[in-house]
Amino acid sequence: MPSAELLVVIGQWLARKAGELVIRRWPTIEKAVNQGTVKQQMGEGGGELQAVGA
Repeated sequence: MPSAELLVVIGQWLARKAGELVIRRWPTIEKAVNQGTVKQQMGEGGGELQAVGA
C-alpha cells in the first residue's frame, strides 16, 4: 500500500498534468464551442458543454 503522502503527490502531479493539457488545448476547445461542434464531438455525455455548443 502506498503511503498517504505518496498518494497526495501523485494526485497533485496528475492534476497539474491535466491542467496543462486543458490550457494547451483551450484555443481548440473554445473554437469548437463557438462553431457548435462540441455537441457532435461530445455525444450523449456532453452535459453542459452540449448546451453551450447548441
